[in-house]
Amino acid sequence: MKRGRPRLYDWDVWFARQSFALRRDKDYFCSSLSMAQQVRDAACRRGIPVTIEETSVGLFVHVFKRVSADAQARFQNSTSSPN
Repeated sequence: MKRGRPRLYDWDVWFARQSFALRRDKDYFCSSLSMAQQVRDAACRRGIPVTIEETSVGLFVHVFKRVSADAQARFQNSTSSPN
């Protein structure tokens, strides 16, 4: 049996995109400030960096893809200076 409140938003589908727009009074019914914080919180729980821009009709979210630990290590090794 599942516990807690039912999910209002399908975060995994949204975060799978490179960017998405959320329309006030269509996709969400709270203030844009509150929705932006919910987006940030959901992204943080998944380890996904995002930027959020408030528009005249709602929010525009740009999703930055996660980088694997191996790719991150290779990048750090390639940019480190030899001692």
